[in-house]
Amino acid sequence: MKYKFVKLSNGAQLAYVKNKVSKTTMVNLNFYSGARCDGEIPGLAHFVEHMFFTGTKTMNKDEITKKYFDFISVNAHTSSKEICFSGNVFTKEFGDYLSTVATMINESKFDKNAVDKEIGVVQQEIARYADKYGMKAKYFNDWNLYHTDVAKSYILGDKDSVGSIKSADVKKFVKKYFVANNLFACVSSPMPFSEVKRLVEKNFVSKLKVDNNFEQLPLFYGSIQDDKFLKLKNDDIKKNYVFINFVFDKNYLDIEYKEKIFVMLRMINDFSEGIMKELRIKKSLVYSGGYSSCSNDKNMFLTFDTECDKENVNEVIKTVAEYLDNLRKNGFTQSQLDKTKRKIKYSEHESEPRVREDFYKLYDFKKYNKVLDDKKLKDIRRKITLEEVNQIFRETFDESRVSASIYGNIKKDELMKEKEFKKLFNKK
Repeated sequence: MKYKFVKLSNGAQLAYVKNKVSKTTMVNLNFYSGARCDGEIPGLAHFVEHMFFTGTKTMNKDEITKKYFDFISVNAHTSSKEICFSGNVFTKEFGDYLSTVATMINESKFDKNAVDKEIGVVQQEIARYADKYGMKAKYFNDWNLYHTDVAKSYILGDKDSVGSIKSADVKKFVKKYFVANNLFACVSSPMPFSEVKRLVEKNFVSKLKVDNNFEQLPLFYGSIQDDKFLKLKNDDIKKNYVFINFVFDKNYLDIEYKEKIFVMLRMINDFSEGIMKELRIKKSLVYSGGYSSCSNDKNMFLTFDTECDKENVNEVIKTVAEYLDNLRKNGFTQSQLDKTKRKIKYSEHESEPRVREDFYKLYDFKKYNKVLDDKKLKDIRRKITLEEVNQIFRETFDESRVSASIYGNIKKDELMKEKEFKKLFNKK
C-alpha cells in the first residue's frame, strides 16, 4: 500500500492513502486550533466549532446543518490540539464536501444573535457533561491528545466563560487559526492521488487565506527545551497538571526502537509496584496519570503526567524522581517483561476494519515516512530482551534530558527551586 504525504504550495499539508476496498472516501480536515488556543476564554475553540453550523451569508442554520450532515457519515469535534471536520462520503461527493466546509469557514456570519443563541446551547451541553461525569465539565476527558481515560483539559469551558463570548471573539479566532498553513488534511480514497490533490487544492485550500506570519503551535505543549525547568500557566482551576518530560532528537527514534520504548513504558505503567501505586495508593497524592510518548516537529518526548492538588505538586515531583532512581539501580525483572508481553499480545486490536486502520496509519506515516508493518512490530516486541529494556530505560531517563511543566493555580514561588529539581534527577 502506497502512502503519500505532501506540503502544498500555500503551506497546507496533505496525507493520502489509496482505498482499495471501499467506494467511499474518508477525510479529516484538521486545524491545529483546539482548546489550548482558548486564551483568556476557556471553551472558545469548542464554541467556534459550534458557530460554523449557525448559518452563512446564503443559508440559515437549518439549511447549512442539513447540507453538511446529508453526507453519509460526517461530524466535527474539538480536542485540546485541534478542530476537525471529519467524514466518510461517497467519493463522487468528495469535492462537494470540501466546498461545503470551505463555505462554513469563509461565509459563516458569526453575528451577535447567532452567538447569543449558541451560548445557551453550549451551556446546556456543559450541564449535561457535568451530570454525566459527576464533575465539572471543564475537566472532562480528552482522548484525542492523551489516549488515556483521564481528565486533562477543559475543552467545553464553563457556564460563565462561555457566557462571556462575543461575536468579535469568534471572528478573531477564525481569522487567526483557519488559514491554509494551519491545515493538515488526511484522505483515504479510491480516487488516485493526483485527483484527490486537485480537489483538495481547488475546492478547499485555495479558498482559505494564507498568513505568512502564522506560527503553528507544537503538537505537544510541555517544555520543549532541555534546560527549561517549567512553563507556568496560572489558570483559575482547582487541579494542577504536572508533566515531567524527557526529550531527545526524534531522528534517534527508529521504528524498532519505538517498539522497545513502547514495551518499556508499558512495564513502568502496568505493575502494582509501579509509580501510580506509589503516588495514588501509598501517598494519596494524585488522581490519575502515567507515562506516554509524544512528539512535535523537532523532538520526541517521553512524559510522566498526572493531575493533583496544588499542595502536592512538589511531593509528586520528588516521588517520581525517587521511583526512577530506584528503577535505574535495580532494573526490571524477567517475570515483569514476560507479563507485559502477554498483556500487549492480548490487548492488541485485531478486529478494527482494514480501511479505518489504514486511514489511521497515515498519522504514523507522517511521523516516520514509512508504512508500519504490524507483523514486524509484533516480532520486534516478541524478541526484545530484559537487557535491552533495562538499557533503554537508562538511556531514556537520563537526567540531562529532563524538564518539567506545571499548569494550574500554583505560583512559581510555591514550587521547588530549579537547583533542587535538577539535584533530584541528577543521580547515576
